[in-house]
Amino acid sequence: MAGDFKLSAQLIGHEADVRAVSFPSPETVLSASRDCSVRVWRRGPETPPAFQGALISKGSEYVNSIAFFPPTKDRPDGFVVSGGKDTIIEVKSPRSSSTDNAERLLIGHAHNVCTLDVSPTAKFLVSGGWDGQARVWDLNTWETKLMLGGHEGKSVWSVVVLDDKTVITGCADNSIRIFDLGQARAGEIMPKSIIYTPDVVRALCKVPKAHPSGADIASASNDGTLRLWKLNEL
Repeated sequence: MAGDFKLSAQLIGHEADVRAVSFPSPETVLSASRDCSVRVWRRGPETPPAFQGALISKGSEYVNSIAFFPPTKDRPDGFVVSGGKDTIIEVKSPRSSSTDNAERLLIGHAHNVCTLDVSPTAKFLVSGGWDGQARVWDLNTWETKLMLGGHEGKSVWSVVVLDDKTVITGCADNSIRIFDLGQARAGEIMPKSIIYTPDVVRALCKVPKAHPSGADIASASNDGTLRLWKLNEL
């Protein structure tokens, strides 16, 4: 199987393990690291491809989650959104330097912010943390719009925004929760359904619609198993 793949590029610059990556476009990579930094890598004209890295954020605590808010008419460069051990979600332009002030600092989590995702239409951001909280942030006001309940203080390791009304969380209590944002009342919403798994859910991702399994999401757990899930109620 190794012969089927060939290394095309190496992005070297971080000084500790890289905790998260995001690909806003084929020409750009974002990365967050335990070296307390966020970097943007831009592809040059070389063949094979080479990426030049720029430091856009450098703090005092490690960063382990990253997402990209896509460009709009009012925000033509989009925003890089990152979170980590300092509990603060930082919003910066991808053209910022590490000494530039953040566009926004989102405060609400009480512990390490370990996962972020942006809705497909860029209307809201979802975050999850070690404090057992999952928050929906309105990207017009940059305030918490909803709290996703039911995690009972267990770490929320992963969040996925499936569409503009469906958010899925993976939790340290071995559960995957599906939330219908249309059912929110008084700023909080409980899951409409729960999938119970054999072990801690560490990561979630969308499965491409054309995948032969017909699954909607995939999960990765502490038991070393990847699982594909079809969400029949969608």
